[in-house]
Amino acid sequence: EGVDGVSSVMKFFEETVGEFIQIVNLDEVEKIQTFFQYQNKHFKSLRQRGVSYRLLAVVDEPDFSKIPIIPGGEVRLIPADKFPLKGDISVRGNSVFIYSFQEQMMGIVITSADIANTIRQLFNVAWEGSGRSGNLLD
Repeated sequence: EGVDGVSSVMKFFEETVGEFIQIVNLDEVEKIQTFFQYQNKHFKSLRQRGVSYRLLAVVDEPDFSKIPIIPGGEVRLIPADKFPLKGDISVRGNSVFIYSFQEQMMGIVITSADIANTIRQLFNVAWEGSGRSGNLLD
């Protein structure tokens, strides 16, 4: 729970090997001022490791400048009014990482190949639904 709990989950995420997929509401993450120091370390670690990824970024307004620059990935924007996600769901390896940034900030990890693969399939449906333009905000 709290910033320390979320940062511990992020550290485990960084140590996990392989490509990752992620759906995150960037506007919600941006609101958490106390979280920025951990977030910057997290992005730096991912840049250094050169990981590949696919990111569905939920945003109020289309603004690719809000997207952290991490080479090796693909990003698509999704309007918050069509996908009102308030947290973050990521899959890497056999682990699912779920973060809540609302009233009670927390992060949890579920390590299960079956659950990770199920979430991947749901992500793939959302990815395909977001279109080839890389932007659902059109």
